[in-house]
This record gives sequence, structure tokens and C-alpha cells, in this order.
Amino acid sequence: MRIAISVLATSYLILFCSFTVRMNYSPGLVCLYYYPSIDQRRDAMPSQSYTFEDFLTRLERSPVNHMSPLYHENKQLFIHRPDMFTKAVLSVQWEKGLALLQAAYYTQPIAAETYRGLLSRMLLHNKHVNRIGGGRLVSWQAAMSVFMEAVVAHGTTLPTKLHVSTLKLLAPHKQWLSAIQVLQLGQANEQLTKPMVVEAAASCACSAAWREGLQLLLHVHQQEPTLLSGAIESLRPPGTDVLSSADNGQTALLEGPSPGPTSEQLHLLKIVNEVVSATPWEVAMKHALCHSYLTHLIASTTLPPEEKTKLLTAALAQFPWDITLKLLCAYGEPELLDDEEWNRVQLLGPPKQKRGRKKKKSQKQLSATEEAAPEDALTEELHEGNMDLVLRSAETLRDKLQLLESSPETVSALVSVLAQKMPTVEMTLTLIEKSAAWTIRSPIVVQTILEKCAEEEEGWRPASNLLLQLSQHSVRLPAEVISKIVLQLRAARQTGILVQLLQRCIIPNQYKLTEAAHVAMFEAVLAHNKAYYTLQRANRLAGKDASCVHWLTALSCATDLQAPVIEDRVVATGTGESKGAISNRPEVVRRTVEKPLSDRVLALLIHICAAADSPHGALKAMGYARTVNKTELPCSDEIRALLYCAVYDRPYEAEAIVSKAREKLNEKESKSLEKLLETIREAKITKESSKERVE
Repeated sequence: MRIAISVLATSYLILFCSFTVRMNYSPGLVCLYYYPSIDQRRDAMPSQSYTFEDFLTRLERSPVNHMSPLYHENKQLFIHRPDMFTKAVLSVQWEKGLALLQAAYYTQPIAAETYRGLLSRMLLHNKHVNRIGGGRLVSWQAAMSVFMEAVVAHGTTLPTKLHVSTLKLLAPHKQWLSAIQVLQLGQANEQLTKPMVVEAAASCACSAAWREGLQLLLHVHQQEPTLLSGAIESLRPPGTDVLSSADNGQTALLEGPSPGPTSEQLHLLKIVNEVVSATPWEVAMKHALCHSYLTHLIASTTLPPEEKTKLLTAALAQFPWDITLKLLCAYGEPELLDDEEWNRVQLLGPPKQKRGRKKKKSQKQLSATEEAAPEDALTEELHEGNMDLVLRSAETLRDKLQLLESSPETVSALVSVLAQKMPTVEMTLTLIEKSAAWTIRSPIVVQTILEKCAEEEEGWRPASNLLLQLSQHSVRLPAEVISKIVLQLRAARQTGILVQLLQRCIIPNQYKLTEAAHVAMFEAVLAHNKAYYTLQRANRLAGKDASCVHWLTALSCATDLQAPVIEDRVVATGTGESKGAISNRPEVVRRTVEKPLSDRVLALLIHICAAADSPHGALKAMGYARTVNKTELPCSDEIRALLYCAVYDRPYEAEAIVSKAREKLNEKESKSLEKLLETIREAKITKESSKERVE
């Protein structure tokens, strides 16, 4: 019986093996199919050490199109815990948060706090973009979609801060029709507030809706008369002048902070400035509200010089040259409006009935605008490059600015505003030198000159001279401005000047560069270092003040000089809303985000490190790029093998790797390996020649 059973088992085993051979299967694969591996079973089972923080990290490292599958995979975690879903939405970038919100819309109820948190996240992103001077703002369609979903889900129970956040997101895009619809919805639900009207006025600050913007501001003034007038008069408190302000500034440490606009008033003033800048200059000169704001802004003694220059430049952008010069040179007491005149402010003209002294002043203003008929011709002459007009304007400005020598910050702000009106860099420098030459060292004026240089093709010549001369002075520059100058220098093949700017200006001042300027900078560094090593091998550096960029400096600049594309602020998880527990709202904290490396920058870093005879640095750069964003070059294995050959000094094996790559890889990839091998050889020769000279 036992023999029969063994024979039967053997026959079944033979049939099973023949079946697996015919089906091109192996027994091992069949076993793996029915019995998953240890790794697969561990991934399938939830680990006890897998926390909510790990899930948030997974969300952050995943692309936007993976948000919906990740949500549905873990939706049991969120269906009965809306607070956990709020934390997940607030812990990632706004694009991913919006994708999570859209995935959960038909699956679970979404709390109003989630909508409010996502809109706040969008506002933080916009602040980040404005701070660094680069990147993309949140689209107004995304903001409106979140707001409309919140209205459908919660109706009139929504907090008014949700309306205010939506209006703030509409303002940069000037979507005034959508802003008016949000106001109408709030009015229909009896939720209309003054902050909503003020934020809607910012959306109306465009050429198509400046009338609506002025009407909204005047509506706010009717509801609360002290709000608008108090903000405008905070620019120049009544009873002060520029001289007394300068004296008070010297004793500020003894008397405390000088009076000035609060943060709420400054925000309101920025919105008023946007509306005034969108209003035609003829209307702005006649309108009592606009003219009062302009005179207060010009005569302001409480605003920082940078803020004053920024606001004045935007407000006077549409004004002709002659009118701008008259306004800035007539630096005196601002036009104050009493309560009765504030109540009589109209939309398209000065007050109808004024006191005698005020009426004469308004007639002077009207005559000034009527006599300004040749302003268009003067502006055309200015844009045609009439240097005589610039010299006459500089003389007029110099005589007026002599009265303000005790307030250098005020003079710098006024000169910077006029310099923005110049069509060319040459005319800008002429105006500054002839009117107030000492302001050339002011950070505000320097920033204005560099912005003008970035707009011209040959602007790198005065820009590089100015930056190198004032390298010890700290001047704040947006990423777009310094990046344009870097690209101009690279296009002109001014490698030496570009390296000097890197070592003396860009690195000490921690300027940020865009992606294109980042690549151009490393191309210049590689070309400069190769030229330096060539002269070093030929022993032609004697008596020359030349230096190369160290490979460690290049590695640090690869991440430090990048302008951050996304916001690096995340929200801490805090505690959830549970029964019997006190819930803490999430707090915004700053976290270090590792910046990725592009393929081009990684290739340049490898060549820079190889030319400096430092293959360890190149291997470190490749490991960093792979860890952060999985960046791999087309022939990463061969490049890594060449670098290890350079580490252990095996030239023959390196040649064999390149010769084998010619047969396996295409022509472009094989040539890149040949260039890297040639760079490694030159680095070895340079090192040996330097040792011989030392001996």
C-alpha cells in the first residue's frame, strides 16, 4: 500500500514539473505567486510604527496626481474624523490640498475650518511669492472653486473671514466682477463687512473698474469716517514737518517709537494706492481723495524709505514727467480735509463748495493741470533721449532737494521715484549725478538703477560696475533682477566678471537666482575654472591676481542660491478635536526643505568637482540629487564608475569603461563620458605639475 502511494505521489510530481516547464514557469515563481514574499506581506499589513506623521510625509513626497488615490486608500481614517482631514490638507502645498479636497467632496462632509485653512494656505503661498520676487500666484479659479464649494456645503454659517480670504486671492488678478459677486452674496446673506468692501476695492484697481474702486472706498468712509481719513493722515501726522521729524528720529530711543500707520492702516493704504494708481492722472489730480492721499504720501515722514518709494512709484506710474516733477518738488504741507469736506468728497471732481483759502488752492491745482498741455510733448522728448530736458530737470530738482538735506532718506526716496521715470540707464545716471550725486550709495537708488539695467540688453556694463563698487553695501534685490543681470553677463561671455560678482556680491548678500540664471552661473564657473587650470599647468599665473571657485563653494551654491519654487512653511499637526479634550489649532512653523538639483546643474557640478580633482564631491552631488528628487543622468552607472576609477587612480579601467560605452550607448552619451574622462586626466596632470613646482 505504501509503495502504491509513493508511486502515485511521484507521478503527480512529474506531471506538475512537466506542466511548469511547458508553461515556461519555474517552481520558485509558482511558489512566489501563491506565497508572497516577506517584503510584500510587510507592505500589505499596517505596521504598528506607521504613524499619521508618516502618512503626511508620504503625501508631501507624492505628486499632485497621486492625492486622489492616496485619499481613497486611506479614506477610513478621515470619514469620521474631519479634524484629521483638516490636518492633512494644511500639511501639504495648496495644490495638493486642493486635490485632496476635490477627492473627498463626494465621500465625506468637509468642515468649514478645512475650507478656511486651505484659503489661508493659498494666501501664505502668495506672500511667499511676493517676498522672493518669483514664482506663480494662486489662480483665481482655484480660489473661487474652494469658496463656492464652501458656500454650497455650509451656506450662511460660513465665517466672514472666508469671504475676505477669497477677495484677497482675487485682488492680484484684478477679477473685479467675481469680487462684486462675492460682495453681493455677502450682502444677500446679511454678512457684508467693511474688510470685505476694502478687499473688493483692491480687485477693482484696474483700468476697467477704477470708478467702482473709488465708490467702494467712499462707501467705507461713509460707514466709518475715521477709518480712511485716519490711515491717510497717519502718513504725515498734523503739526509735524520733515525737519521736526528728523530731530525726533535722533531721540527715538529715548521717546519710544515714532507715530506711524499700524499694520491695518498700512494694508488699507496699499489698497488706496492701488486704486489711485489705476485712476487716470487727470482725474486723480482733481479728485479730492486721490490728491489728498498723494500729497500725504509725498510728504510722508513715518513710512520706511523702501515702502515709500514702492508706493510712490506705483501711484505716479501713469503721471507725465512734468506733473511728477511738480508734485515731488512741491514738497510741503499735505492737503488736509476737515470732516465736512470728507463728507462732500465726490467721485469725479473736487468738492463743490469750499472755503476761500481751500478754493484758491484747488483752482491752482486745476490751472496746473490745464497748463500741463505740453506734458505729452515733454514725455515724448524724454523717451526720445533729450538729454537737455534731463539736465534742466536735474537743476530744478537739485534746488528743491537742498531744502531737505537734513532728511537723506526722504531725498533718496524722491530721487528713486524720478529715476524710475527715465527711459534709459544713461539718463537715469545723469539725473542722479546732476541732482543728488551722494544718493548713488543709497540702497533704494542702487536698487532702482539695477532694475533699469536689467531691462536693457547692455545693462550689464553699468550694473556690474555698480555692484562691484558697492559690494560692501547690502542691497536687497529680487531674484528676477539679479537673474537678468547674470543672464546678460553669460550671453556676453563675461565669465570673469560673473565669477567676481558671485564671490563678492551674490554669495555674501545671499541673492537668489532663477533656474536659468542658476545654470548660467555654473556654466561660467566651469569655464572660469578650466581656464584657470590651463594657465596653472602652463605656469602662467605668476604675478596675476586670479583664483578659481572651490568645489565646496560650488556644492553649497547649488542649493543656497536657488530661488525656492514652493513655500517652505508647513503646519504642525497639533491635537485633534475629541470629546473631553482641548483642541489646539495648528500653528504655522518653518521647516527646512531640501532643494532639488536639475539634470543640467548636476552635470555641471560633476565636471566642476572632477576638474578640481575631487571625485568625492561629484559622488556626493549624485547621491544628494538621487535622494532628494531621484534625479539620474542618462549614463549614471558609467559616470559613477569613472569617478570611482578616479578615486582609486585606475586610469586603464576608466579607458575600458569609456570604450565599452561607445559600443553600448549612443553618440551623445559616449561623448559626454569622453569629456568627463578628459577632465579627470587634466585634473591629474594639474595636480602633478603643482606638486613638482612645490618640490
